[in-house]
Amino acid sequence: YAAEDAERMARMLRETVPTARGLICDSEAAERDLVRHFPETEGKTKALLLGPGHDPGDPDRDLSHLDLGDGPFALTVATIEPRKNLPRLLEALAILRRTDPSARLVVAGGKGWETGETFETLRRLGLEDAVRFLGFVADEDLAPLYSRCELFLFPSLDEGFGLPPLEAMSYGAPVLLARAGSLPEVGGDVARYCDPLSVESIADAWRTARADEDWLAASRTAGPARAATFPYRFVFIAVPNGLSPDGTPSGGERDFTAPAIPFDA
Repeated sequence: YAAEDAERMARMLRETVPTARGLICDSEAAERDLVRHFPETEGKTKALLLGPGHDPGDPDRDLSHLDLGDGPFALTVATIEPRKNLPRLLEALAILRRTDPSARLVVAGGKGWETGETFETLRRLGLEDAVRFLGFVADEDLAPLYSRCELFLFPSLDEGFGLPPLEAMSYGAPVLLARAGSLPEVGGDVARYCDPLSVESIADAWRTARADEDWLAASRTAGPARAATFPYRFVFIAVPNGLSPDGTPSGGERDFTAPAIPFDA
């Protein structure tokens, strides 16, 4: 995060966490991090993993307005910022294209902060014709992007949960994830993994995944099955007067069919 944002969030945590009666985390990795930084929270935390909360889109929706070009493509859905590790992903693509010039990447996500290194790497490697930056993508375009990509890539340096990989699996996209943060919780044994700090690891995992036709085919059914184990939850917690927002006397959780919600990369 930008320094001022990181300091603001750190200050908020220092002011609120020590007095909290209970803390809900969106992954076990986030829960471990919280307890490591605030040991006094041990025993007061609960991990409630997220789920794909969007309405299923139409995977056959026309995408001609996105000008994706011809042939297969790998996809990443991410805001362009340092944590998403896009410069190393571009370096890995350049390695891949030495032996397979057909390899292409589509990046769906708006500009965040410190974007310069990503675009400088793109130009330095001469990948302008191999990478399509879509910018912000409307919710209704995500389903066909996920369902049509040959591989979904997410080499983030860290994630508190990681909704894009879960979204991708729900539409049957084979996924390659960083072994970092909460991502192994999301991908389980369905995903393949790489070291996000190693360009060579990303390139090798990408090359191996593209060549494994059996795994690619199996992922089309294993991914949705994996995603289905992550229910979208509505969580309510007790408020100071002892009542939850719906008037019941104690907190809890329930699963339900989620309405359409915005997708944040």
